[in-house]
Order: sequence, then structure tokens, then C-alpha cells
Amino acid sequence: TLLKREQGATLDEIIEASDGIMVARGDLALEVGDAQVPALQKRMIGAARSAKRFSITATQMLESMIEASTPTRAEVSDIANAVFDGTDAVMLSAESATGAYPIEAIEAMSRVAEEAGKQTGLLAADEPQGQLDRRDHVVAIAAIAAARHSKASSIVSMTSSGGCPLWLSRSNLAQPILAFSPDPEAVQKMSILRGVACAMLEIGEGSTFEQAWPSIERALLDREWARRGEQVIVTFGEPMGSVGGTDSLKMARISD
Repeated sequence: TLLKREQGATLDEIIEASDGIMVARGDLALEVGDAQVPALQKRMIGAARSAKRFSITATQMLESMIEASTPTRAEVSDIANAVFDGTDAVMLSAESATGAYPIEAIEAMSRVAEEAGKQTGLLAADEPQGQLDRRDHVVAIAAIAAARHSKASSIVSMTSSGGCPLWLSRSNLAQPILAFSPDPEAVQKMSILRGVACAMLEIGEGSTFEQAWPSIERALLDREWARRGEQVIVTFGEPMGSVGGTDSLKMARISD
């Protein structure tokens, strides 16, 4: 019990100091033994999600596909269970780096992860604990509630830093999270987040929502992220362009 407490304290310190974590099961097994890895994987992913950090699950996810063109059923279950645990990303190594079937391995991983992600009733979800002390966090929670109780097709997040989409991605929703930012570094960071599609979009600094909406709407339609007539939930800050400035939520309809 003492060892578990010490491991938990160290894990929390590592997560607190990190942007995200990788659950590298091979290295982990060398340290603690293979029998402990499944439980530690769940604990590590859960701790990262609770701390609003991303997680990557890696090592031997499709090991047989280094030499075989199809995965084993155990490997399929391994990928799906990582998704159910709440991981943001699953990773290949030798399968795609030196294996005989790199394309097939990538296609298999993508297919299984995508199907597992549709099983919303089996996915881990984190609800906020305690008092929320930032406006963008409060707006994110309001957007999650609105998505769950409306017919909105997606949540559109206008963000400078990527903070609001990170919070949105921790609660599993049927709707996708579509994030736009003028900052390429923020877009890069958001690209790993579970359930988030992101792209760059320049909006005039200081713009109001009404001024920016035609550009947002056009970007959604051009990328086929939305269809005409659909209702979307939009999170944003006014005036637009300030980091950490998300303070508003609006229900908007894509023009017919």
C-alpha cells in the first residue's frame, strides 16, 4: 500500500511538470513486471486526464504485424481498450518503422481506434472536480452541457492557446470538437487531443463574433466539417485574439 502511494505521488508530480505522458508499456514492464502494466496503464491515463494532460499509449500494440499482414484479435482488443481507458493517441513503433506491412499496420490501428471511439458508452469521461477558477474552463463545461442536451452537430472552439479544446476533449461527446486558432503552435498541440479536429484560421484581432462568423462559417464548410442548416455550439472570447480570453458561448446555425 505504501509503495502504491509513493508511485501515485511520483506519477502526479511527473504529470504536473509535463504537457502530457506516454504509457510505454515495454519500459514499464521492465520496471514493475508485466502483471502490473494493465492496471498502471489505466491509472496513468486516468491521472493524465484528470490533470488535463494528453496521453499516448505505446509499445507492441500491433507487434505481430511486423511480419503479418493482419492483427491478432488480442492486439485489436488492446488498441480498443486503450481508447476505452481514455488515451488521446495510440502509437506504432517497429510495426511502421521496420515492419513488412507498415501501411496495413497504420490502417488497422486507425480502423480499430476509430470504431472504438464510436462506443461512447464505454469511453472514460472526466467531470470537473471542485471550483473552476478560469473563465475558459467554465465556458467549456457549459458547452459540454449544451452539447449533451441539444441537437448541435459539433462544438466549434475559437482559441488562441488551445486551452478550451483541451477541457472539451476530456468529456466524451457524440459531437466532434472543431478548433480554430491563428497560432500554428497551438494547432500543433491540439492535433493530438482526443476528438479534436483543428486548423489555422486568422481572425482580425479585436473582432466581435458577428464580424468573425462569416469567416468561421466559410472555414467549416470548406473543410466539410459542417453542413448548411446545421446548428453548432461556438466558444470564443470577445474581443477575439487574446490568449485565455474565452468567455462566451453561442448557438449558431450554418446558413442554408
